[in-house]
Amino acid sequence: MRAADRLSARFFRIGLLPLLLWSTPPARSAEKLLAPTDLTALDRQNRMWRLIRPENTVEANLEAWRTAGFSAKEVEDLRLRLTELWTVRVDRNFGWLRAETVEKIQALDREFIPRVRAARLYAAVGIRTGTETVATLAAVDQQWRRALLRLLDYDELAEFRLTNFVAARDLAHLLEGITLTTGEERRLFQLERDFRSTYERSPAGVPRAQGPAEREAWLDHLSAMRQELGNERFAVYLRRANAEFDAMDAALGRLAETRPDVAVDFWWLRQKLASQYARGGGAVSSREWQDVVANTQAQARALLGDEVLSSYLESNNARWLGGR
Repeated sequence: MRAADRLSARFFRIGLLPLLLWSTPPARSAEKLLAPTDLTALDRQNRMWRLIRPENTVEANLEAWRTAGFSAKEVEDLRLRLTELWTVRVDRNFGWLRAETVEKIQALDREFIPRVRAARLYAAVGIRTGTETVATLAAVDQQWRRALLRLLDYDELAEFRLTNFVAARDLAHLLEGITLTTGEERRLFQLERDFRSTYERSPAGVPRAQGPAEREAWLDHLSAMRQELGNERFAVYLRRANAEFDAMDAALGRLAETRPDVAVDFWWLRQKLASQYARGGGAVSSREWQDVVANTQAQARALLGDEVLSSYLESNNARWLGGR
């Protein structure tokens, strides 16, 4: 096996590219029984599809149909379908990659778009265009991966993989608009990737079935992110990532102007309380749990002050703390 093929196989195993978002638009259902007029119309549509070229734009292909003598209605009837098949959204997160590396990847994407269109067309209507053998979308994806491996060196591939890992994509969306240095962005992506590689899910929310060990790991992960971002930026991230914090922060905001670090610390008390309950397996006695909640309330009072805590306990958001 050649070195390039060994490298290719390695990256396929470790999931280099969950990257190509060129799925085929859903095909419209066909009638089970077709009248002669329907068969004639279908035959004309097939002739139209055989005339188009994947390298040409939608408008250029529409003009080719008109030039071939197809009616304005026939052209308009297929315009939407052609537009769906020809619109290829290539979603990339380039992060801190060098400009020349980005340009190489974008040029490769442009080269492969006609192949994607041809594969989509064949999958949708069963018609091959041109003289070349049309590959399936899966085959085009594999061809693109191999081409990328030949195009970039090892370090560039590693950076591209990190910035386009599923976890990095999700995190980049949550961090959109937050100013980050290159080093901060890289470290945050690495934190997210490492957490996902262990627990295979997004750490943004807490699933009901989360066990004590996973909850502690989740809080440790968020603590590391908080340290990297600082309280103000972390609060912005957490509001987007966690509906529970967003609701709590909103409830506190209606009562008083709350600093980001205070809001996050208060939310952390809630998570620690849930962790204590989880570690007890739900078998904590009523008296013991009352003591735990009372201790948490004392910490919350020290954090928020008597007036704000008393008002908060009257809100619908305070049930976790023994409030309303």
